[in-house]
Amino acid sequence: MRKTVIIICIFCVFLLGLTGCSDKKNGSEVSADKYVYNCDFELENIDSGYVNYDCILTREWVMEYASYINDSATGYDYDLFITYANGERKTITRACESGEAVLGIGYVNECDDFLLVEGNSKSNEKSADWSVVTYDKFGEKKSEVNVTEALKDYPVTTLCKVAANQDKEIYLGIFDYTTKTTEYKVLSNDGNEKYSLNLGTCSFEKFLNAKDGQVAFETKEQNGDSFIHRVFVYDAALNKEKELYSFEENLSDDEKISAVTCFDNEQLMFTTGKGIFLSDYSLGNVVKINSFDTQAFATIPSILNIVPDEKGGFWAVMERMTNGAKKYLQHYISAPDEVLTIELALDMSAGADIYSEAIVEFNKLHPDSKIVVNSSYDPTVLNTKLLAGEGPVIVDSSMVTAGANSGIWESLNTIFDDSELSGEISDSVRKMMSVNGECYAISADYYFVTLVSATVADDLSYSKLLEHISDNKKIKYLMDNELVSGVPEWLAVNLFGGNPSDSFYIDPATRATRFDTEEFDRMLSFLEKYSPKNESVEYFRGLEEGEVVFNLIGINTPKDLFFLDEMSKNGINIVGLPKWDGAYNELCTSHALMLRSSASEEEKEIAFEFFKMLLSKEVQMKMIQSPNFHFSVRNDVLNEQIRAIKDGDYISLSFFGTGNEFIITDPPYEKISALWEKILSDSVSNIITEEGYEEILAEEFEDYFDGRITKELLISHLTNRVDLYLAEHDD
Repeated sequence: MRKTVIIICIFCVFLLGLTGCSDKKNGSEVSADKYVYNCDFELENIDSGYVNYDCILTREWVMEYASYINDSATGYDYDLFITYANGERKTITRACESGEAVLGIGYVNECDDFLLVEGNSKSNEKSADWSVVTYDKFGEKKSEVNVTEALKDYPVTTLCKVAANQDKEIYLGIFDYTTKTTEYKVLSNDGNEKYSLNLGTCSFEKFLNAKDGQVAFETKEQNGDSFIHRVFVYDAALNKEKELYSFEENLSDDEKISAVTCFDNEQLMFTTGKGIFLSDYSLGNVVKINSFDTQAFATIPSILNIVPDEKGGFWAVMERMTNGAKKYLQHYISAPDEVLTIELALDMSAGADIYSEAIVEFNKLHPDSKIVVNSSYDPTVLNTKLLAGEGPVIVDSSMVTAGANSGIWESLNTIFDDSELSGEISDSVRKMMSVNGECYAISADYYFVTLVSATVADDLSYSKLLEHISDNKKIKYLMDNELVSGVPEWLAVNLFGGNPSDSFYIDPATRATRFDTEEFDRMLSFLEKYSPKNESVEYFRGLEEGEVVFNLIGINTPKDLFFLDEMSKNGINIVGLPKWDGAYNELCTSHALMLRSSASEEEKEIAFEFFKMLLSKEVQMKMIQSPNFHFSVRNDVLNEQIRAIKDGDYISLSFFGTGNEFIITDPPYEKISALWEKILSDSVSNIITEEGYEEILAEEFEDYFDGRITKELLISHLTNRVDLYLAEHDD
């Protein structure tokens, strides 16, 4: 239950079904260990307002391009962003003069040249004049072929896809925005039309490098809840198109084909959200050659294009979202010498993308070893493997509850002896990752979960909380229900339940349970009286008036500290969650990484190196660029996060439900740093906690508030179950 609430706080091809890639009898899977990313180029972002956008990929470079309407001309300007295999980049702009147009872009099969369809459409002043112009990979013009006859009847609202083979024959995919139809044309190397096919409203997808050096083309049409893909090649002997293959894909993200290409004379290559596959043209034998698990993407990356090479590897261009904008990553995947693979079981939900930089960087710097992510473990299977001393070397705390089996984790204390980390990791953060002073987990970032109030003092304790509720006659609700479902149960478990070491239900001196007491009865009556049931209580409504005692908030980034400073001017302050002698803020992390103690010494050595890299200032400074990154575990990086908030920054409080917004003027850095230090010093949390206690409370209180058991049974059940729990877990 606690985990669910925390998550809410943070955020206010033909597929495996068709091909049977995972369980088809005649299918197989080549271990992903055979492949490694050895380069990583991030392409330029395109501007907004483009008409047409795509990527072209060769073995030596990748081009991202976008076309824009040119109102002063008759066609489209093109921005071309080329990233070469050595990492160099070049930007080329093809702007139209008055009356000119650029209709499309393409490539030469098995060559590093690219093509533009340039010229002008027919007007009163001039006749139509179109050429396919060949440029080398640096943007220098090499040659042109006049194709006016083939394009003379098309308006400038046409967009073309173009390709050429080694014989310089030209292939055109022409989409007419006026008629919403597509045509496919094959031209000889002098520009004369050899063949034409009207595809109607069928979607023309792209040209492909086909077997025997031919140029194939792919079409797509929707069929109910799926798409039918067909790939054709022009047969010169028959003077007609010939279907190479066709397949049906579902529309779900992991079963949607992102890219397909012809690998050789007998095989095609395709990608889905589950990996990269080879198949023969009959689609009867599918082999998975790689997955995307070597990149810790928050969501499955979209493969835009793939090009195999003669060495058994291939280039791939992947798309991912970063800070709301598309980014493009170019990778070469090859078959290197034997490497030691370290499997990382990582939950790919909220925030996992922050590990991408560290994983990619580590794999670049360690050619003899690599980190491979596996996000597909069933929790029961994973736990069974770990108890048997098997399974992944590194495990994300979000994938397995570590507390009951804490003996299977390796101590990581010596990592903090590193001089580069000395003094930079705060004591509160180290406690969060430790049990009895022993560190068993590494986290890259953290956030807080706490309560704010306009009426409760910040020295809140269990007894003072009950007094406040008794004395305050304005109270209508203890807490809103915008972020939490089942408010009474949540309050019973999280507000009063705490944890076994500090809980309203356990006497701190005697360790005896306190369910059959007057205070417990009073607490229960307050929850029943002041918890919203079917009615809706909006976030931050009634807080200032004292009608709602608490709002639950997640303090996720340094900007939230500025928000809290702003809210304090209105009398709304952090009060935390109560404990016996005061209050605390809960320190949390979405992902903490633990090392299996039964791993080999070599595996442990590599894992330690990865953890140190994860905590290094260089990598942390890259991580903070991710929108999913919270507070850095390093003090020096966190201070830079705070200082990065500048005079004039705009902050919207809509996430916090206030409907307010403000501009920061003269940022009070020292005040904000002091607020952060206070919050951190008052925070208590362990990632590796004993499981079971919260589950007991949640089950029984849910049954009670849903009317399935009486108060007498609730008290009886809780007393018996918690007494047993304490007997098993207390020293």
